Amino acid sequence: MLEIKNIKKTYHMSNHDVVALNDVSFTVRPGNLVAIVGPSGCGKTSLMNIIGALDSDFEGDIVVNGKSLKQAQTKDIDTYRKNTIGFIFQHFTLINSLNTFENVELAFEISNTNKAEKKQRTQELLKSVGLEEHAKKKVNVLSGGQKQRVAIARALANNPDIILADEPTGALDYKTGIQVMDILKELAQERIVVMVTHSPELAKEYANVIVSMEDGQIIDVEENIAAIEPSELKPASDTKSNMKLWTAFKLAYRNLRLKKGRTLWTSIGMSIGIIGIALALALTNGTRQTVENQVLTIFPANSVMVTKANVDDNSSDEAEL
Repeated sequence: MLEIKNIKKTYHMSNHDVVALNDVSFTVRPGNLVAIVGPSGCGKTSLMNIIGALDSDFEGDIVVNGKSLKQAQTKDIDTYRKNTIGFIFQHFTLINSLNTFENVELAFEISNTNKAEKKQRTQELLKSVGLEEHAKKKVNVLSGGQKQRVAIARALANNPDIILADEPTGALDYKTGIQVMDILKELAQERIVVMVTHSPELAKEYANVIVSMEDGQIIDVEENIAAIEPSELKPASDTKSNMKLWTAFKLAYRNLRLKKGRTLWTSIGMSIGIIGIALALALTNGTRQTVENQVLTIFPANSVMVTKANVDDNSSDEAEL
């Protein structure tokens, strides 16, 4: 069960405040595809960020399976994002230096899954989205629809209870968008799928719950939940979330190899900058030393100058010791 309770979100600008969400409340049971629709700037993405625990600066509460997100500790928030939420973005956010298989497999790194299980689960996920034959292809040669399916497979890596899809068809043509929506519809049979879209037609065709927003408020909640039987969310498992140092090193090294030109010119630029700073410091120190030597030749270090001012301050007596 996903409960959004009296959510208020205000962005504090330099000279005024902008209210993005104003007392937003609704409840979604598992087994539903929820479409949040409305014009740009109505608060859709702000609400998605709050549900996904990407934004903690808000009033109200998000309750998932009876657990409050507002009162959760940092460790609980980390577990929530890793095990309960799966993100699908409009522009895919894939790593171009990795192939299809590696992009999906990377999602298992933070859960410390063993190598054999990672490989098996990745193959299963690619097969579920129809990309098993494209596993070794670099993602930058895939079509938009294929990239979005890779993103969906990656979002499913840790079997999340809630999938958040921000304009999942926004960068796709109509036919490819329909294919992606069919996949999301199927995924919603076992979990909650919350989708942001600018297309009311798409929402009416696929969503079981349509939340219409305007100016940071909900103006209508239209339900049609008869098509999918509701189920219960599984409690998130408490697993350690970190990436192995060796994995991070391999990714960095591979990225350097693939971008040799950029790495070379960056290194040359940094070297020139460091040399320039060293020369400037050397010149400064040399100039200071030269000035000090010249001053010492004029006024020996063991000399003292004594001056006595007259009453009229027009002249002074000087004596040198």
